[in-house]
Amino acid sequence: MSALPVCQTLLLESHNGVLHITLNRPESRNAMSLQMVAELRAVLAAVRDDRAVRALVIGGAGGHFCAGGDIKDMANARAQGPDAYRDLNRAFGALLQEVQHAPQVVITVLQGAVLGGGLGLA
Repeated sequence: MSALPVCQTLLLESHNGVLHITLNRPESRNAMSLQMVAELRAVLAAVRDDRAVRALVIGGAGGHFCAGGDIKDMANARAQGPDAYRDLNRAFGALLQEVQHAPQVVITVLQGAVLGGGLGLA
């Protein structure tokens, strides 16, 4: 298996060709921060060409899958101006495309909150 990036907002665990990715911001119902989006994209890039990884299972910690985008990050980007807000939306859009086009089977484990961008990820 390829070396995986060190993540602060994700828990990564690999077993028998299956990479389990857990969104790990339970205090915010796993709302996707800019950091989480960047970390998810880095993990997907790390395993994209790794034939040892046959499936990705994405779930959430603390009883919720994902409450959508992090409102604080969205407000900060909006306050910085239209370029920052556009960049935030493009990063999230790129993540959704990368998940959709991942060569591995992608399974999402849904529970609790599945809202906004979390629904897109699912």
